[in-house]
Amino acid sequence: MMKKPQKVTPQMKQLNSKILKEHISENDLKWLVDDNVLIDMHKTKLGADKDYIVLSIAVNDRTPAHDLARFIENGVHKFKDVDVSPATDSKGRYLVYAEVQRDADAFKSINGMLSDSTRLTGINDWKFKTLGLTNYIPLDEESFNKYVITDIMLYDQKYPEVQSDDTPNDDIELEQPARESVQESIKSRLKFLMKY
Repeated sequence: MMKKPQKVTPQMKQLNSKILKEHISENDLKWLVDDNVLIDMHKTKLGADKDYIVLSIAVNDRTPAHDLARFIENGVHKFKDVDVSPATDSKGRYLVYAEVQRDADAFKSINGMLSDSTRLTGINDWKFKTLGLTNYIPLDEESFNKYVITDIMLYDQKYPEVQSDDTPNDDIELEQPARESVQESIKSRLKFLMKY
């Protein structure tokens, strides 16, 4: 026996309009997401920090953090990667990381993600902290452009990449005496402690 199609009522339409992507409803993450976000305070996992800006959003539990990450991934705003921290921060919260290209459209992407997330979180007034700021300030285009460097070359000049240990370095010979001095200091301290 074939089932008769169900008629869509106005109440069903209203309910469907409130349901967001991934079966998350409006205000489902209310009180679970911190309205203070970090911008450019974490290292990118995609490459050089000069190329990407990392947005970090703190969430009180793992499942809501993954829900928020999926919601951002399914959004219309440009991003390079969205991920959830595998462990909690010092306050027991999970961080949702969204990485965007460091360019003139960075504010539009970040603001768009947060604005869309307002439907889930109930947060209308996002605040941010970035390099050079000690306190959180309201997130708007003017303050973003004042404190967040969106030009790759300018970022590279202000925060040049530190040479990694894998890269050959001519200064290794200069560091050797200092390293030996530290090792001798440790040895003498251990000898003292053994006698004590």
